[in-house]
Amino acid sequence: MYQRISRKYFVEEKMKLIKLLLVSISLIFFAWMSPVQASPLAQVPTPPPQVQESETSPTALIRELAREYKPSGNLNYDRAKDQMFGIIDNKAGTVTDIYGGFSIRLTGDGDPSQQADRLGQNTEHVWPQSKGADKGNARADLHHLLPSRKDINSDRGNKPFSEIEDSSTEKWFRDDVRLSTIPSSKIDEFSESAFSRFEPREEVKGNIARAMFYFNTIYSDRANAVDPNYFKQQRQTLCQWNKQDPPDTAEIERSHAIAKFQGNENPFVLDATLAERTYCNS
Repeated sequence: MYQRISRKYFVEEKMKLIKLLLVSISLIFFAWMSPVQASPLAQVPTPPPQVQESETSPTALIRELAREYKPSGNLNYDRAKDQMFGIIDNKAGTVTDIYGGFSIRLTGDGDPSQQADRLGQNTEHVWPQSKGADKGNARADLHHLLPSRKDINSDRGNKPFSEIEDSSTEKWFRDDVRLSTIPSSKIDEFSESAFSRFEPREEVKGNIARAMFYFNTIYSDRANAVDPNYFKQQRQTLCQWNKQDPPDTAEIERSHAIAKFQGNENPFVLDATLAERTYCNS
């Protein structure tokens, strides 16, 4: 009895092993023949290269920046000027103009922009009012407004930014000085003006370029409606300035301070690569 049971047991076990082996072979063969079906967790293929390039094209990126970084509400020009002279560009009571480095001391009493005006400074629109920055948010956006010595602001007007040969420069501005001849020293600290061009001092050229990139991105419709060639004729020069004078701590902190007031940053200050990826890659 014992022997018959043992023999039957081993026969049954042998048959089970044979069936298991056959099933395993079938599964392996099926997986080998159908690798995609056998992998239900296979990753989704990445988009074609041409789609990725299209999504990050300069034009698409500019549109995305305009959507993401436009001011969150309606801006008021008078409030913006007071904010600029009273807080954003006020360093312990001192405000320094962008083009000449001319400083004034505000007492903190009364309207700061009016007090600045009496002391010889007013508000420079880096993108000129006559070229599309004459009303609405375009006029009051602090990312392209800066303190300026009044006579320099007037002289710059709507002249496009450019490099100017020293021999062609008609006026030189530094601190409270205006010269009609080439300076004998500290020449890089002077802004220069010619008949139809304006060159800011070396230290702030990148700041000016990034303010221009910002305006042309956020307010492109207004800019192009007035003069579609205005930015184009300056683009290469601005790209050069952006590269040679990258954002420093003061410029980044200024963008942060403006964001607290009007709700948006200047992305070209926050990310130094944006200019190359939008306006300066051709």
